[in-house]
Amino acid sequence: MEKKRLSIEELEKMTHSNLVCTIKISLQDETFGDDKEHIMELEVFDGFAHCHDCDGSEYFMNFPKLCLINKSDSFKKTIREFMELPENSEITVTDVMTSYYELVCNGSNSL
Repeated sequence: MEKKRLSIEELEKMTHSNLVCTIKISLQDETFGDDKEHIMELEVFDGFAHCHDCDGSEYFMNFPKLCLINKSDSFKKTIREFMELPENSEITVTDVMTSYYELVCNGSNSL
């Protein structure tokens, strides 16, 4: 029996956020235990990303919503430094998603 895929509308209701973008990430490392290139297509929402099928598996990623990041100068500064963004540049949802797990895993005191 084929698994029912969550629709964009269902994900928007679940996240209380509109779809921001869809991005594709190429993975070719030990993550999958082979030398093949694997493509993850992520549907990105504010605070949430979803990959409905990467080699038969479904993935979810949670990260802080932009409204929380924008309330903290320390959060913004840390993300800008990690992303190598200009000092007063606007931070986007994809900046938060891209930097969050790396900063948390490396023990940033600002996050």
